[in-house]
Amino acid sequence: MNYRDLENCGKETIKCLVCSHFCELSDQQAGKCKVRKNENGAIKSMVYGKVAAVSVDPVEREQFYHVLPSSFSYVAAPDGCNLTCPFCGTYESRKLTKRNDKIDMTPEEVVNDAIEYGCSSITYGYSEPTVYIEYVLDTAEIAKDKGLKNLFSTNGFMTDVLIKKMTGLIDAVNLDIKSFSADKYKNILNADLAVVRNNLECFIKSDIWVEITTLIVPGFNDSIKELSAAAKSIAQIDKNIPWHLKHFFPAHKYKNSYPTPAASVGDAYMIGKDAGLRYLYSTCDDEAADTACPSCGKILVVRRNRKVIENYLNNGKCPECRQNIPGIW
Repeated sequence: MNYRDLENCGKETIKCLVCSHFCELSDQQAGKCKVRKNENGAIKSMVYGKVAAVSVDPVEREQFYHVLPSSFSYVAAPDGCNLTCPFCGTYESRKLTKRNDKIDMTPEEVVNDAIEYGCSSITYGYSEPTVYIEYVLDTAEIAKDKGLKNLFSTNGFMTDVLIKKMTGLIDAVNLDIKSFSADKYKNILNADLAVVRNNLECFIKSDIWVEITTLIVPGFNDSIKELSAAAKSIAQIDKNIPWHLKHFFPAHKYKNSYPTPAASVGDAYMIGKDAGLRYLYSTCDDEAADTACPSCGKILVVRRNRKVIENYLNNGKCPECRQNIPGIW
C-alpha cells in the first residue's frame, strides 16, 4: 500500500502528516514520537515489523466491551508514542533504548498467528498505533481479507488524513481520553484536546465503532468538576458511547502518588449515569462491568475480572424487550 500522500516529499524539511504534532523534519531527524524520521526526503517508520509486545487476550482486556464478547484478540505492538503522559503505566517497558530485543514479524505472520490462536480480531495498541500506522494498515488489510476484525486502541491525536486511511479497514476504536481539560492537554500532555474531540466525531461519522477509556488519576483528572464536564461532553456526542473508567496504579513520574480510591471511580460512574450515558464500565466494581439493557434494565452481559461469564444478547438485542444494543456482535 502506498502512503506517499501522508507525507510532503522533495523538500529540505518534511512535515509528517500522521499525527497532529505535524513535525517538520530535516534529513535523518526523528519526530516527537522518536520512531518516525526523515530518510532521504521521505518519512519512514523506524519500527515497522519490530514488535515489542505480543499477547493473546480476551477482547475485554483490550477495553472493548461491545465488540465480539468473550472472543480473543491478538496484540502485536511495536514501540512508540506521540504523547508525554507523566502517569504512563507502560513507559518503563516501552523505553526506546533497545532495538535488538524486538521480534521481527511481518503483517502476514501477525495475521497467521492470530488465526492459529483462534482469535477473532487483532488489536493495535499497548503503545500508540498512530506512529506505526503503515504496519497497522498493511496488517489490517490482510486481516480483513481473512475475516478478522481490526481494533485500534489510541490516544486519538492523529490527523483526519489518517482517519480517512483507516476507514474501511479499522472496525472499532478505543479512544483513551486522558483528561477533559484543554489546559492539561496543552501543558502536561503536549497535545490538544480539541483535536482528540474532533477525531472522536470523525470516527463516528466514518462508521467506526467507538468506546472511550479514561484512567482516573488522583490529583490529575479526578475532580467532580472535570468528571462532570467529561460525562456531559460524551453525552452531547452520543449517549450510546461506552465509557470505561479505570483505576490508576502509581507509575512513571507518578510513582509517588497513590492508587485511585474505589470511591473516586464510583463517583465518576454515577456522574456518567446522571449525564445519561447508557453504557458505563468500572474496573473497581464487578457489577459495574456488566452490560445492562438501557430500556428494561435486564443484565445482558455478565463480566468478572474482564472476562465474560454470561451473555444473553440475541443478535445484538435484549431478549426481553428487543432493544437494540449498539456494538459489533
